[in-house]
This record gives sequence, C-alpha cells and structure tokens, in this order.
Amino acid sequence: MEARLPAAKRDKTIALLRSLDGARHCSLRDIQQVTGLLNFVSKVIPLGRTFCRRLYDAEQCKNGAPNPRHRIKVTAAMRADLRWWLEVLPLHTGIRVLTARRTAWTIWTDAAGTKGLGGFILPGENAICPTPDQLHSLRDTDVFSARVRSAQRKEHINVKEMLAVLKALTKWRSLIGNCRVRMFCDNTPVVAGLQRKTTRGRLMTALRKVLLQAAVLDIEIEPLWLSSSDNFFADALSRFDIKTIAEHAPQIKLLTRDYPPGSHTSCTTA
Repeated sequence: MEARLPAAKRDKTIALLRSLDGARHCSLRDIQQVTGLLNFVSKVIPLGRTFCRRLYDAEQCKNGAPNPRHRIKVTAAMRADLRWWLEVLPLHTGIRVLTARRTAWTIWTDAAGTKGLGGFILPGENAICPTPDQLHSLRDTDVFSARVRSAQRKEHINVKEMLAVLKALTKWRSLIGNCRVRMFCDNTPVVAGLQRKTTRGRLMTALRKVLLQAAVLDIEIEPLWLSSSDNFFADALSRFDIKTIAEHAPQIKLLTRDYPPGSHTSCTTA
C-alpha cells in the first residue's frame, strides 16, 4: 500500500508557501490555508509535522473570535519552517510506502573534533556492538572516513556529530530509501534531537538538513545512544585510526583523499 500526494496539490502548496515566504505579514486566512494543506501533505511526509508547529502557533487567536483578516507577522522561525517545506516538496516523489514492516538497516556514526567524520552500515536491525564476523564482512562501500571541512572545524562537536549522521544518509541514500534505519550515535544531544525532531541553535540547522534527507528518502529513523567504547569502530574511522581499522576489518580499503593533508597512510588498511 502507498499514500500519494497529487501533483496539483503539491504545486498549490508550493505556491502558497512561496507567497508567505516573500511576505512580511500575512492574514490569518493565509495561515489557515497553508496549515490545512500541510496537514494533508504530512500524511505523505510525516516528518513535516515538526515544521508545522510554528505555523499552528501563529494560527491561534488570543483575543476573542478569530478574524480571517487579522494580520500576522511572518517571523524568522516561521520562515525557516516555510523554507524547509519549499526544499523538500520539489524533491519528494509524492509517494509514501505503507508497509507493516520495512527493510531494516543499522548505521553507526561518529565525529572526532577537527579530524573527521566516520561511519559504517550493516543490513538488518543490529545490536549495539557489531560482531567480529560482521566487521569482517564490511565492504569498502559500507564505510566512510572523511575529513571535516575547513569551514566546519570551528563548529561545536554536537554539530559535527549531526553532520556525520547527514553524511551517512547522503552516502547510502540508494540503499536506505523507504527503509527503517537504526541509527547509533554516542552523542546525547544528537540522539535527543533526532528523537524529538527539534533542538536549538546551530544544532537545529544541521538537524533540519538531516530531517530533510530523511523526508525526501521516506526513511524511518530509530535513533539510539551507545557508549563511546561501544562505538569504537566508527570512532576509529572518524580519527583515521588505521591500526584499529586494520585490526577489526583488514579487508577495507580507504581512499587517501579521505585523510588529512600530509598524511603518510596508505590506501589500504591491510
């Protein structure tokens, strides 16, 4: 079974969102039209409900009976939600798969200060710690070990941890679309943000991007916390720890461009 968003309704929603995004003020009727459409659209894009909250808040009239002509200021927070929808709607297929049980994947991610981002993926719903046999089964395409971009090196570690999650969703998008993903991370604010689908500050900016990818790919994310010791392999990938990688998964080959400039490591962990 599947739920569908008709192209005509999607186009109408986009037009109304653009109209509000370009305005400093709007009427209560305008807000009600948009929230009514987004309420329908959210049946196909459930993650979008998070980005309706500020519009619903603006819709509430505190003084007497609601007046459809009542003028409402389009705040920066409202505009951020409008723009999330404007990003996701043109990219979404308009189809949501409704199945009793989706194909499952498990992803582990980590970030290491100014060094890098790391992660790996395995099929199925796995326990916290992968077994030695599972690590030996990993292929080159099942892992990533990437440098932190220069523009992101001064970001808080929480933001970098969320960017590692974003990197994982982007890298394995062809595998995990329409699937359920168990996401292990050793950063409490990141796990809490993914669970609540909201947070604050710069971390919220990164979370918006994660939820955008998840919505476009129709992914159900199950965020779970694990200790840093249990997350040792993702940690090794984020730190370019060749010795640990070679010890647990000697078959993996990593590209030299994934390493910091001047690194003398070879392309293979063997």
